[in-house]
Amino acid sequence: MLHLFQNHPVPKKHETFLLDKAFSYLTNPSESIAIRVFSMTVIFNISKPYPDLLNELQLAIHHLVETESSAAILSRSKKTLAQINIIKKDCLKRQSFLFIFL
Repeated sequence: MLHLFQNHPVPKKHETFLLDKAFSYLTNPSESIAIRVFSMTVIFNISKPYPDLLNELQLAIHHLVETESSAAILSRSKKTLAQINIIKKDCLKRQSFLFIFL
């Protein structure tokens, strides 16, 4: 199921449920590496419009990077953190642009 939602949007009515499940999979060290990597992507895709959720994901990823040695987790972490940073920079640019005109 997570693999499906990596590449397709999650219906709004299922976002909360799937986000909760994906975070529990991501932070569970006994879960398979593939499930944890898929979970990271699903969380990122759901969290894009929500800066607080992106911050929570970023914290979870930093913890994973410190505790995991799996190449798949480290690779996906690096890519996801880069995408989060791009979104955050874009948000800051929009905020400063709006501030100038207010």
